[in-house]
Amino acid sequence: ETEIFFSGGGAMYMDARSIANGSLLYVKYSGNQTVEKISENLKNLYDDAEYFPGMWEFVDVSKAKWDAMGFDSMRRVVRLANLIGVCPGKEKRISFFAPGDTSFGMARMFTTLNEIEPGTILADVFRTEGEALKFLNRPENHLASLLERPAPFRQTPH
Repeated sequence: ETEIFFSGGGAMYMDARSIANGSLLYVKYSGNQTVEKISENLKNLYDDAEYFPGMWEFVDVSKAKWDAMGFDSMRRVVRLANLIGVCPGKEKRISFFAPGDTSFGMARMFTTLNEIEPGTILADVFRTEGEALKFLNRPENHLASLLERPAPFRQTPH
């Protein structure tokens, strides 16, 4: 059963839910991204009672816009993710699904910066859902097979 977590709104959106019987977090970014909104939404998400530290993530950035993000902004996001979304001593995986060139480049920036930051996150970026799921040790080729039931996301006020 799909557990509903979080939906942050505004000029950008971040929707999240647990999938695969609660073993995996599905996060979808859409709209214009800013370091402030991403940071606020990550803090809210990682504080959610349904989230457990170190939870592996499938992150869909296929609909995200990156005009306000650059190297320094992405470094802040990487540092925050390595501080609050992890469980000490336990590997956390983040698999980005980014079929478009711009989103792929921004997700690749995250993964590159993550490699030089201290932490336990192992991240990579892929152009297909199947490749992104494989990185998370999932046998499915498409995300739809993991989204057990369509449901509205719970709204979290800003």
